[in-house]
Amino acid sequence: MKGLETILEKNPVIKEANQLYTLFTADKELMEKYEARQKYLRDVSTIKSVSRDEGYSQGKAEGIDEEKRAVARIMKTNSEPTEKIQRYTGLSKEEIEQL
Repeated sequence: MKGLETILEKNPVIKEANQLYTLFTADKELMEKYEARQKYLRDVSTIKSVSRDEGYSQGKAEGIDEEKRAVARIMKTNSEPTEKIQRYTGLSKEEIEQL
């Protein structure tokens, strides 16, 4: 602790910050509020991350579905049989007919 004492003696700003920190951590109610706030921030961060990941996955799936429909449209324009379009795209007969 000698090194810390030397720093505190030489720098009044750090000394004041250390005193405030000591007072803050000694106050049980303040620490509970601080910990609750930190938990809240972690929870919000987790929710945002999960939501972003789910949104990305959903968008990717929708993009793949749109690609399949685009391929099916081209194949349909080229008069390919519905069964062949189904085999290449995985779309149902009804989906292909709606294109």
